[in-house]
Amino acid sequence: MTGTTNSSATTPAVTAVQDGQPLIEAAGVDMAFRTGRGRRAEEHRVLEDVGFGIGAGEFVSVIGPSGGGKTTLLSLIAGLATPTGGRIVVGGQTVTGPGADRGVVFQQDAILPWRTVRRNVEYGLERAGLPRAERAERAAEFIELVGLTKFADYLPKQLSGGMKKRVAIAAVLANDPAVLLMDEPFGALDYSTRVHLQDELLRIWERRRVTTVFVTHDIEEALYLSDRILVLAGGRLAEDFAVPFGRPRDPELRMGAEIQQARSHLWGYL
Repeated sequence: MTGTTNSSATTPAVTAVQDGQPLIEAAGVDMAFRTGRGRRAEEHRVLEDVGFGIGAGEFVSVIGPSGGGKTTLLSLIAGLATPTGGRIVVGGQTVTGPGADRGVVFQQDAILPWRTVRRNVEYGLERAGLPRAERAERAAEFIELVGLTKFADYLPKQLSGGMKKRVAIAAVLANDPAVLLMDEPFGALDYSTRVHLQDELLRIWERRRVTTVFVTHDIEEALYLSDRILVLAGGRLAEDFAVPFGRPRDPELRMGAEIQQARSHLWGYL
């Protein structure tokens, strides 16, 4: 229960695509739910004709008003739901269910309370049947990556909220996914912890360059982290916004006029 959809942790089913082709592609994606029965049945359309491409190594955020389909879209990419129209393609293959190529970090920490940090990170590797020595080496690498080496033998109850989130990220990345999907992972944290983890996530992303799709309700967060922002409004893709800031990101960017101008532009959709 490490917060990953991986079933074969060490070798992603998809690791590369042809030159010029997006790693993730949505083509005419519709998603509708039926509620009620008989004469009271109604169709609720969450997504309508959504299309985009995401290149390998990109960091793309998804924003939009509450109930606008952000988490639904992430679930479709993860293979946890099936679109009622169109298709999602990852690495040239149509998504029909969860796969080892996609790892998910949820808003709620999906880590096991009776396992230490080390054993939580090893969980997916155990399920994949890796030998003990290889599991230990790989877990140590990713525990170090998220800065928790000194806490490797701690239980989750001994960790802060931010540290638990880093355990969840390490547990997913240890399974070597081609795509990292994050559903408002910092939404429940206080502002200072959230800002710190944003910087930590960028540090990790810059080292690993895992293609990342990040759902958030926080425009500033999306601007600070992302290469592009997909804006969902009324179930449609309202804008594919190219973030105009270079990398690496300077923390002082948060206070600058440029990010406030971009924020004002995107706020119009919300």
